[in-house]
Amino acid sequence: MKNIKGYMIIGISIIIGAIIISYTINNNLSAKDHCYKVSYKSNIERLEKNSDYPKWKQKQKAAEWALDDCDLIK
Repeated sequence: MKNIKGYMIIGISIIIGAIIISYTINNNLSAKDHCYKVSYKSNIERLEKNSDYPKWKQKQKAAEWALDDCDLIK
């Protein structure tokens, strides 16, 4: 059997590199996406502390307010 240790290391390195590149390319957010994500999270936290709404209503209100905060409603 031939010595394939070097080929195995190169193959594994290529696979790991491809995974890292794929992860970084697919996780880029636009400014509006980032704005929505941050606004939604802060609205949910605020509603959980200061609201008597049921959970589904809290999520609905947080989404509406985040859309309004980031000017995503046309």
